[in-house]
Amino acid sequence: MASRASLFTLLLLLACQLSAQSGIGIKAGGHMSTLHSEAFSNDLLPGGSLGLYFPIGFGHRWELQPEVQFSAQGSTQEVSEAGRQTLRLYYAQAPMNAKYFVTPTVNLLGGIQLGYLASASALEKGSSPVDVTEDFNRMDIDIVLGLGVGTPSGWDFSLRYTSGMTNVLKDDDVFFPTNRVYSISIGHRIRKLGILTRKRR
Repeated sequence: MASRASLFTLLLLLACQLSAQSGIGIKAGGHMSTLHSEAFSNDLLPGGSLGLYFPIGFGHRWELQPEVQFSAQGSTQEVSEAGRQTLRLYYAQAPMNAKYFVTPTVNLLGGIQLGYLASASALEKGSSPVDVTEDFNRMDIDIVLGLGVGTPSGWDFSLRYTSGMTNVLKDDDVFFPTNRVYSISIGHRIRKLGILTRKRR
């Protein structure tokens, strides 16, 4: 656990250092998330994210894009005895994606995302939220796939699918729920260097 936390902290510091060597952008998005398990089914829960990204250009077709963001996600389900139950998970995340531009504006992206659970709460209809942070693993690792559009004026749009690789429940050997997120985001590069403004062929 300590080694994973150290790796997450190192990635955050690296992303901040990269802002001095690359561009920097601010991004926001909306998403639908759930917890996936073979043992039970959950419904999608709406949420959102806000963060920074640091695109680094390589040649005319490739970009490496470290990010730091805060994401509100979770899941919801209908339970006959208690009504609807909602679980909200709040993560600090550090995605690291590679982007390949198939045209001067359209790109395919893929990468890995490290997440740290800041807090978790459970809510049943008609009751107050209950803090359940200690029931969940702090560290989360995800795979990210997506499609994006980047304009010459510095606007970035993306559709992403994020699939968890790690069990979010602590001390669980049965259910193994993982995060699933379907997201759309918009970002703008508020600072660009020459390597980012070269025309893509």
